[in-house]
Amino acid sequence: MNIGAVLDAAERALADGRGLKGTGFWPAVAILRKDRTLAKRYARRVAAIDREAFEAGVRLRVPAWLGTSVLALGTGVGVVAVTFNHPLIFLVGFGALELSTHSLTHWVVGRLVGIRFTHYFLGGPPPPRPGAKTDYESYLCSTPMRRAVMHGSGAVVTKIIPFVLV
Repeated sequence: MNIGAVLDAAERALADGRGLKGTGFWPAVAILRKDRTLAKRYARRVAAIDREAFEAGVRLRVPAWLGTSVLALGTGVGVVAVTFNHPLIFLVGFGALELSTHSLTHWVVGRLVGIRFTHYFLGGPPPPRPGAKTDYESYLCSTPMRRAVMHGSGAVVTKIIPFVLV
């Protein structure tokens, strides 16, 4: 596969307002994820394409600094609320913790392993929930193990919180 030609096609498609479908962009990225030398060569260009496609397709988004601040605030509210001896307030706190810590944990662990983030967004299958958008340059240049740790971290925290609160 000619990675450069695929990236050219992806850039043209985005410039024409067509999106990435049919350009071979994601199969090329899959190759780059397995070859760190090749990934480092193309990472900045892939990140620019990925970011442009993301921003064109995702309307409900905020910059990473703002999303991190909101989720940290939600985590703080949740921690305080679960200390109240009232079932409804406890449930609100539990919900706040479940909602705010998943993506926040991706961000914290990602930053610890060298992965940066550009945005938070609302997405996923219903009900919508916050997601963290990686900076694809730092993501591609990271090791597969570090990427896996970042991806798994949110799920681990989401599973631990109910047990801690019990």
